[in-house]
Amino acid sequence: MTNYRRVAVVHHWDVDGISSSAILGRALFKLGVEAHYCVPKIGLYRPEAIDLEAVAKAKPRALLLVDYGLRVDYVDEVERRLGVDVVVVDHHANAVRAQRFYNPVARGAAEDDYPSTTWVLRELLKLDDDLDLVALGVVGDLGKSLEVKPIRRGLELMASKHGLSLEDLYEASNLVNSCYRLLDSHCIGEVRELLVERGVKGVLASCKLKEKAEELKREVERAAARIKEVFARGPVKAYELTSNSYITSSIGRELAYRHRESIVALVHKVESLGVTYIYVRSLKYNLRRALEELRAKGLEVGGKDQVFVVTCLNGRGEVDLVLEALTSIEVF
Repeated sequence: MTNYRRVAVVHHWDVDGISSSAILGRALFKLGVEAHYCVPKIGLYRPEAIDLEAVAKAKPRALLLVDYGLRVDYVDEVERRLGVDVVVVDHHANAVRAQRFYNPVARGAAEDDYPSTTWVLRELLKLDDDLDLVALGVVGDLGKSLEVKPIRRGLELMASKHGLSLEDLYEASNLVNSCYRLLDSHCIGEVRELLVERGVKGVLASCKLKEKAEELKREVERAAARIKEVFARGPVKAYELTSNSYITSSIGRELAYRHRESIVALVHKVESLGVTYIYVRSLKYNLRRALEELRAKGLEVGGKDQVFVVTCLNGRGEVDLVLEALTSIEVF
């Protein structure tokens, strides 16, 4: 990275993306590299979601695309439009890019070995410190499923080195994620700087984030009362929800945790974004085959082995395709 004296960092809006950008922020500062940060438009995974005009004005020598899960052809498009090297650091299922592509999962590594982009950075940067940020990214991506993962003990040890517990990391994850779930992009930037300066303890002490989390809790409770089950066949259960907040993963995670033996699909219309998402998660089944099948059919899909999200462009047709793919998953 010392080849680039000025870089732009485009990172995902969730806790793993923000934690990863904070790790990079500390590393780039130590290297004397100037960094300009940009968060894509929340809820979209396309080149037009990135403010490329603002990125170009910063005159970076390279762009770091962090935890964003952008399709490889879209990554190439961003590189062409900006005219600078694009470096990808990620852990989502994707095609493999020829150069400047650090994604072990896309190259065939087991997802459990790289549960977050912070974990990829831990290996890439050979980190001995910043382990609270590494652990926070893992907890953010795994959620309650962490309870049955072998990595849990290692995360407890990481947290303890910073005077933290696993419960502290769960709380911090919820506080950080409240920003994007309430569609507050400015808050995301503030949290990134807070993590750079004070780590996880800074987040836990933030009164502003606690207020955000309370606001989010009320919205999730209101939304949960409106969820309707619309499909059930074999292990697949589908639900519908309409709301003004981007609480897709909050509701979807909880449904998956409640129905641990199932494959849960949440069809969530976010009216404030004008977009419908199909959030699919399972604690028991590997969803990679369904993800790849849907992507091959031209759907906008991003995710990993146990969770993926389809951004709906056409509505009901995409829902039907997703349910068809899920019901064909081998259950034995």
